[in-house]
Amino acid sequence: METNELPTILIVDDIDENILLIEVAVKKLNVNIIKANSGNEALAKIRNHELALALIDMEMPQMGGQELSMKIHSDVYA
Repeated sequence: METNELPTILIVDDIDENILLIEVAVKKLNVNIIKANSGNEALAKIRNHELALALIDMEMPQMGGQELSMKIHSDVYA
Protein backbone atom coordinates (compact mmCIF):
# COMPACT_ATOMS: atom_id res chain seq x y z
CA MET A 1 0.00 0.00 0.00
CA GLU A 2 1.44 3.37 -0.99
CA THR A 3 1.78 6.15 1.55
CA ASN A 4 -0.90 8.31 -0.08
CA GLU A 5 -3.38 5.40 0.19
CA LEU A 6 -3.03 5.14 3.96
CA PRO A 7 -5.68 6.80 6.15
CA THR A 8 -4.62 10.19 7.49
CA ILE A 9 -4.92 11.22 11.12
CA LEU A 10 -4.63 14.84 12.24
CA ILE A 11 -3.18 15.51 15.70
CA VAL A 12 -3.49 19.07 16.99
CA ASP A 13 -2.23 20.21 20.39
CA ASP A 14 -0.32 23.24 21.61
CA ILE A 15 1.83 20.99 23.83
CA ASP A 16 4.47 19.01 21.92
CA GLU A 17 4.62 16.25 24.54
CA ASN A 18 0.90 15.52 24.06
CA ILE A 19 1.37 15.25 20.31
CA LEU A 20 4.27 12.84 20.82
CA LEU A 21 2.24 10.62 23.18
CA ILE A 22 -0.66 10.41 20.73
CA GLU A 23 1.69 9.86 17.79
CA VAL A 24 3.33 6.90 19.55
CA ALA A 25 -0.10 5.43 20.30
CA VAL A 26 -1.44 5.65 16.73
CA LYS A 27 1.76 5.04 14.75
CA LYS A 28 1.30 1.26 14.90
CA LEU A 29 -2.01 1.66 13.04
CA ASN A 30 -0.15 2.14 9.72
CA VAL A 31 -1.50 5.63 9.03
CA ASN A 32 -0.22 8.96 7.80
CA ILE A 33 0.02 11.47 10.62
CA ILE A 34 -0.29 15.23 10.26
CA LYS A 35 0.78 17.19 13.34
CA ALA A 36 0.06 20.81 14.20
CA ASN A 37 0.52 23.03 17.25
CA SER A 38 -2.39 25.39 16.50
CA GLY A 39 -5.69 25.56 14.70
CA ASN A 40 -4.32 27.83 12.00
CA GLU A 41 -1.34 25.53 11.40
CA ALA A 42 -3.69 22.55 11.17
CA LEU A 43 -5.91 24.28 8.61
CA ALA A 44 -2.90 25.14 6.48
CA LYS A 45 -1.57 21.57 6.59
CA ILE A 46 -4.79 19.69 5.83
CA ARG A 47 -6.02 21.61 2.79
CA ASN A 48 -4.95 18.82 0.41
CA HIS A 49 -5.68 15.81 2.62
CA GLU A 50 -8.71 13.68 3.29
CA LEU A 51 -8.82 12.97 7.01
CA ALA A 52 -9.90 9.68 8.51
CA LEU A 53 -9.66 11.04 12.06
CA ALA A 54 -8.83 14.29 13.83
CA LEU A 55 -7.57 14.31 17.43
CA ILE A 56 -7.80 17.92 18.55
CA ASP A 57 -7.02 19.61 21.86
CA MET A 58 -10.11 21.54 22.90
CA GLU A 59 -8.26 24.27 24.82
CA MET A 60 -5.61 26.03 22.75
CA PRO A 61 -4.64 29.69 22.40
CA GLN A 62 -6.18 31.68 19.51
CA MET A 63 -8.37 28.87 18.12
CA GLY A 64 -9.75 26.12 20.32
CA GLY A 65 -10.66 22.64 19.21
CA GLN A 66 -14.37 23.33 18.78
CA GLU A 67 -13.75 26.27 16.44
CA LEU A 68 -11.16 24.26 14.49
CA SER A 69 -13.56 21.33 14.15
CA MET A 70 -16.26 23.64 12.81
CA LYS A 71 -13.85 25.16 10.28
CA ILE A 72 -12.70 21.72 9.09
CA HIS A 73 -16.32 20.63 8.80
CA SER A 74 -17.30 23.74 6.83
CA ASP A 75 -14.30 23.28 4.48
CA VAL A 76 -15.26 19.68 3.79
CA TYR A 77 -18.97 20.31 3.31
CA ALA A 78 -18.81 23.76 1.70
